Parts: sequence; C-alpha cells; structure tokens
Amino acid sequence: MNAKLDQLISENRQGRHYYFQHKINPEALRVYLFAWRCCLNVHEYADLIHRCIGSCQFIENPPHYVTKLRVFTNPDRFYWSDVLLLHNDLCLKVEDSARFSGDEMTIRNFSYDLRRRSAPRRLIWRIDSHSDWHPISDPCHIHINPDNDDERLEFFKNSQGINFLYVMHCLKNQYENKPQEWEVK
Repeated sequence: MNAKLDQLISENRQGRHYYFQHKINPEALRVYLFAWRCCLNVHEYADLIHRCIGSCQFIENPPHYVTKLRVFTNPDRFYWSDVLLLHNDLCLKVEDSARFSGDEMTIRNFSYDLRRRSAPRRLIWRIDSHSDWHPISDPCHIHINPDNDDERLEFFKNSQGINFLYVMHCLKNQYENKPQEWEVK
C-alpha cells in the first residue's frame, strides 16, 4: 500500500507535481487523495466507511454498526444501505452503490438524504443521482427545498468527490452552523 501511495505522490498527474514540506500520515493522505480523485479500491472504501461511522461524533447512541454494506468482486463493486440516527433529531438515509476498476470508482448510483426524524420529516438536503447509474464524471445534484423534495439544484459538475467523506464534511457544517458549499456559491 505504501509503495502504491509513493507512486501516486511522485508521479506527474495531469501536469501536476505533488510536493510535501511536512511529515504527513500516509493513511490520511490516501483518504485526502480519495476524496479528491477516488484512488481507493472497493475494500479500502468499505473500510473507510466503517471507520468514519465508528468515529462519528454526531451519531446518537454510538456505536452504530454498519450491517448492510456488501462488497463484491469480479467486477469490484459495493452496495450500502443504512439509516444513521443523529443528534438533534436528524436522520441520514444512505443508499450508495459503486463499481470500481482497480483503485478507481468508475460508475455509481447514490443518495445521501438528511432530514428531521420527527414529523413532518422535513428535508434538509439530499445529494443524489436519482437512483440511476452514472459515470463519476457525470454531474449530480442536490435537493434543498423542504417544501418540494423533487426540486433540485444542479450544483456538482461530477460525483468524483461526492462520497461519504464529503457527506461527513456536510454533516459537520450542519452541526457547526457553517454554510454548505452550495449555499456559498
């Protein structure tokens, strides 16, 4: 794994060179690179999800055990369906499926739906691909209108970095009352 990471760091990718002035944790770097360019394989991504959930400070009544995450091989793909009960009466419903080619997520179908748990279960945001399989280079969108769940904002140019790490970042923004990326632009 470290040899592969060293190769990623040192190679010239799309005209970019990677230089680091400080010592860094190689595992943290892989996570960062995954969020940026999807460079984890299917097993590493599944493991990352388990670890994120295991350390999530927003989950009500931890620990939450990921039971509906399945990893398949030949071809490499995964399926994850879950409902995370969160503090402050929030609930995150996850539906995420992807196919991988080596260390690259290539095609996916996903929905991350954050809403209130209590009636009337109003939408806060939902990032999704509308239950359709799309290459990660295709755009995806977000729903932010609590009065109309179907209304969408075509915000994301692709779904490359729109994964569970990004959703955890959005949850953190939600709890810290910080604006989301789509609210700023």
